[in-house]
Amino acid sequence: MNDEIELKLAVAPEHVERLKRHPILRALKETRGTTKRLVSTYYDTPALELLHKAVALRVRKIGQQRIQTIKREPKAGKSLIARQEWEKHIDGDRPDISMVEDPELRSLIETHANEGELKPVFVTDVTRQVWPIRMGTSRIECALDVGEIKAEGKTAPVCEVELGLVSGTPSKLFELARKLNKTIPLRLEHTSKAERGYNLLTGVTPAPKRAAAVHLESEMTVRSAFAAIARGCVMHILDNVESAHHGEDPEGLHQLRVGIRRLRAAFSVFREAIPETDREAIGGQLRRLQQELGPAREWDVFIDSTMRIVAKRLHSAKGLDVLLDAAEGERRRGYERARTALTDPLCTDLLLHLEAWLDGMLTNGINFTNGHKHEGEDTLNGVLDRPILAFATEVLRARHAKVLKLGARGRKISDDEIHELRIRVKKLRYAIEFFRDLYNDKSIKRFTTTLRGLQEVLGTAHDALVADDLIPRLETIADVGAERAIGQLQGWCAAQIKHDRKRLDALWGNFARLRPFWK
Repeated sequence: MNDEIELKLAVAPEHVERLKRHPILRALKETRGTTKRLVSTYYDTPALELLHKAVALRVRKIGQQRIQTIKREPKAGKSLIARQEWEKHIDGDRPDISMVEDPELRSLIETHANEGELKPVFVTDVTRQVWPIRMGTSRIECALDVGEIKAEGKTAPVCEVELGLVSGTPSKLFELARKLNKTIPLRLEHTSKAERGYNLLTGVTPAPKRAAAVHLESEMTVRSAFAAIARGCVMHILDNVESAHHGEDPEGLHQLRVGIRRLRAAFSVFREAIPETDREAIGGQLRRLQQELGPAREWDVFIDSTMRIVAKRLHSAKGLDVLLDAAEGERRRGYERARTALTDPLCTDLLLHLEAWLDGMLTNGINFTNGHKHEGEDTLNGVLDRPILAFATEVLRARHAKVLKLGARGRKISDDEIHELRIRVKKLRYAIEFFRDLYNDKSIKRFTTTLRGLQEVLGTAHDALVADDLIPRLETIADVGAERAIGQLQGWCAAQIKHDRKRLDALWGNFARLRPFWK
């Protein structure tokens, strides 16, 4: 078994020829490239049991050779570029399970193989051009794959660059990718050909995904816990980029923004363990991307959670349809802005930068950004090497105290302070989600349920406040005659804010009396 270290990047077909002639590849390649046709047949049971176990089994034809490969997806929190791979030359076109040396994998596959249940499920047919690259002491195989995936009469195109580490340091993969991305737009492709083949076979389309749970152990250090949390957040972002880009389901954009918020929250939680320059540089890029996605989400909420509710209750309101049309126009412009941000090379560069940064943190300690020693580096590494449990308890205690301090203002709290309290509650909730595996106290569930209720009422109050700010924009673009509908919308927002303030008063006492489970 080998750990395959490989970075996949999608490239638009119109940029393929430019990529082949790229000056960087010409300067770094050791020899002339080679071209091969690769036809890979993937096998599974009728019930797709290997898919459900996150295992891919294929037989690849390269001329007269037959190579059997088994790949397994990395566990949550592991590097984006590392996958387990088992590869053997075989004699026939069908899988030879006797060649599987790993006992666990053989046990997983052989029952179905012995009963004759393994069958071809889809095929990838690509032309691969390979250039051997040397960057310093690292050797990289740069492969361009162009072709298609075929499953039961359906096809999907393949056009991607694979940067595989032959020897040296993984950081060079990211360095090369970022250099290429500066002049040829690339997109980080975190779904393998096997995953895309199964999606084509089953008819699955990109759908919004919620964040996977983070699993920590009390024996972990701050360093390993942060890597697991941050990589989980990055995967949450990547899982929703395509869904958000298509814009068919508002939940895709929402989950993408949640992923960015969770990652920013992780940077905030671990701020004392991260160099300030890195935290500000990456955090600033994340904030700018979130701001570009913000208008689309604001109009989603305004239309679906304010205007449509008002329309149902006041179905005869004159001018409401006119306002709705104007709002839909603003939403379309918001999604155009979001799509532009997601296809911008800066978005790809941010994700590459982030993953390289995390990989460097795990392998090289703090001194990984530019080879220069950071101020206070020894202190930072000392924090990173601390046990996570004590660190988590300090974080939760501090965040809880900030929520209590602002919430204690009660009915005197201003609209701006409601927004700030919502942010503090959200940060506390994210921290609890990150660290909950470290605590066995039965009161965690009660604490999180109460906190969720508090966050919900603060969220609806915030949505009403945002809606009240958006309404004047509609007034400037809507046709004459919508004045009454505008007044009704503003009245509904005012009533909602008043209602949420009363709910906040009722919920706050319950929350303030809770015993913190981390004590």
